[in-house]
Amino acid sequence: KIDADRSETQLGGLTHLEGNVELRQQGRYLRSDSAQFDQISNQVNMIGNVQYREPGMLLRGTQAQTNAITGETIVSHADYVVHAQSLRGNANRIIRMQDNRIRMEQSTYTTCPPNDESWEIAADSLVLNPDRGFGTARHATLRIADTPIFYFPYLEFPIDDKRHSGFLFPSFGHSSEDGLEIATPYYFNLAPNYDDTLTPSV
Repeated sequence: KIDADRSETQLGGLTHLEGNVELRQQGRYLRSDSAQFDQISNQVNMIGNVQYREPGMLLRGTQAQTNAITGETIVSHADYVVHAQSLRGNANRIIRMQDNRIRMEQSTYTTCPPNDESWEIAADSLVLNPDRGFGTARHATLRIADTPIFYFPYLEFPIDDKRHSGFLFPSFGHSSEDGLEIATPYYFNLAPNYDDTLTPSV
């Protein structure tokens, strides 16, 4: 379903929409200032103050393209929030694929509160897979206060509250003796009734 303040349909099936454009589809919600809807290809191009919402996640960007049938969506120059893990960041492009995975290109992520940039991980490619409960990052760099600290060719991390083996989010501290301290815990889900965590630090 698409709503707008004003719309105009041309021959060939192209509809121009202006003002408070809203698209609702299968639990997803998109909003923009204006849009073009191609009724033949079912492609919607949305421009200006784009918001994309689905349960547990919010994306905001300058423009988006979405298929009104499949739900595959691309949001450009975007920032995002994944509420369950307080995960947030930005990306050049965020692609919401048909299989529910979220792919982010030239992206960052952090669990710091808003307006706190103590640490972030910048990655060439970041994929969130809600069905598996994992995110994966490729060519990732851990930055602390904008300073590169570690490089990871590949990094996997949990994005839900289920028990998974894998790296947890880093923690940081400072002491007068050692200066900056960084801990990168690895969680071992060994069996349903026991687990362990190894926390290397530098």
